[in-house]
Amino acid sequence: MNSIIFTISFRADTSKKHTVQIFRQALRWLLSTSGNGSIRQLLQSRHPHPAGSTPADLSRHSVQRPARHGRRVSREPGLTGRLLRFGLVGTAGFVVDAGLLQTMVQWGGVNPFLARLGSFMAAATATWWLNRTYTFSARHQASGGEWLRYITAMTLGGLINYGAFAAALLWLPHPLRQPWLAVACGSLAGMAANYYTSSRFIFVR
Repeated sequence: MNSIIFTISFRADTSKKHTVQIFRQALRWLLSTSGNGSIRQLLQSRHPHPAGSTPADLSRHSVQRPARHGRRVSREPGLTGRLLRFGLVGTAGFVVDAGLLQTMVQWGGVNPFLARLGSFMAAATATWWLNRTYTFSARHQASGGEWLRYITAMTLGGLINYGAFAAALLWLPHPLRQPWLAVACGSLAGMAANYYTSSRFIFVR
């Protein structure tokens, strides 16, 4: 009984091997006889390529990579960045104002009150140009009307600055009633007013 089972299993294995060998021989024959013919045409019909494509083109077309859509990063600063830039421009304006005033008074013999008007206009013009190009990145063309609105806004900011300075000297408690602290309060109030008017009414996007 065991010999019969062994014989049947051996014949089954032999039959499987023989079938595999026949299939391999048939496949080799088909490939050798067809060459670039029917089988490749059948494969290309399932994956068509443009006419006149070279083998290199076909290899490139065989693997299609998804297109990369780069994320466009905006370089425009946010509120914090604009405030920081506005402060830096204000510092540059102070340097222009103080430097020009000192030069006119010390080297030109100009009256300080008159010299202050000239230095203020020079500093305001410098900060106008820096703020429109650096802080707010204004896209519209510069004009005399915009400059005049900016000078008016800066004058208003100067009045607010002086008002906050005077209020701090009058109303702060005695230990805090220091000139430098009053100047700081005035500067912060004037800067806030200048930023608001510049962003809302002058360098409107």
